[in-house]
Amino acid sequence: MRLRFVRASRLPRVPLWAVLLVALWGALVLATIIVQRRAGTDFSLCIFKNVTGLPCPSCGSTRAAESLLAGHPVRAWLFNPLVSTAIAVAGVVLAVRLVSARTIRFDMSQREAHVVTAALILLLLINWAYLILQGY
Repeated sequence: MRLRFVRASRLPRVPLWAVLLVALWGALVLATIIVQRRAGTDFSLCIFKNVTGLPCPSCGSTRAAESLLAGHPVRAWLFNPLVSTAIAVAGVVLAVRLVSARTIRFDMSQREAHVVTAALILLLLINWAYLILQGY
């Protein structure tokens, strides 16, 4: 596996679908917060959790993002370690690009790509087990 820094524009091109998806997620979260505060109750937006009673692998992501925005990275990490770590890594990659006009590229063989994929799946399963044990 080889890590390279390649030239790129300082500002990454963001696809419209991604902007719309984030905007939709933000509107849904805002609406949920408003309804919860007015109703005085707490409920989950997660369809998987509402159907099975178990948290999905991304449960806690909204609370983690709120905690990060409030300046509480440890609390965010405790809500969902995998998502919080991914947000931090994405932030570092974006900062490198904004400062240096370079982006990070990984060159790897097919075998290495399979190992990385397996490791990411294992991390996802560990994160999911953590969320289940925490009762989120």
